[in-house]
Amino acid sequence: MFAKKKRVELVGSLEYPLAIGNAAFIKEAAGLRRTSTVQHFIRMPSGVIHIVTQNTRYVLRPPTKAVSTEVRA
Repeated sequence: MFAKKKRVELVGSLEYPLAIGNAAFIKEAAGLRRTSTVQHFIRMPSGVIHIVTQNTRYVLRPPTKAVSTEVRA
């Protein structure tokens, strides 16, 4: 029987383009995360990326865009 992979949900962005057979480098608030070898990935229209590696399933959500407001004195 197959072992169940750990699921990790992250908010961040890719540091480099994804490629099957290579590690993914994910930039998040706490720093840079390097994954094990990417086996499969899917980019959703919403910007969410599902990444399956040898050890883990990642759900990468893009950071929310801060709303810029101009303040006048």
